Amino acid sequence: MIDFGFGLYSYMTLISGAREGARLGVTNCSATNCSAAVTSKVQASSSGLNPSVTVACATAAGVAEACTASTAGDSVTVTASYTYNMIWPLAFGTQIPMASSVKMMLE
Repeated sequence: MIDFGFGLYSYMTLISGAREGARLGVTNCSATNCSAAVTSKVQASSSGLNPSVTVACATAAGVAEACTASTAGDSVTVTASYTYNMIWPLAFGTQIPMASSVKMMLE
């Protein structure tokens, strides 16, 4: 039961961090180091989980581009991944991989 609680907390924290990063990307993605700023925001918002983060940007037509989106319809996709290490091992192992992907569009 303790593992379930910690695991759920970790997953909800990961989701929240990815959402915060995507929001930063669509509100302030005109900077040249937008990917680094988004990654830092996700890691800071994930309270010590230290997830791996990927940031992808695309035009309104779906064409991948550098993360300097400034046109309405451009999108930022943030994917955060984390492996939760269980306290007590169960039949399926001691690690649970978790991931959250959030896509937001510039309006």
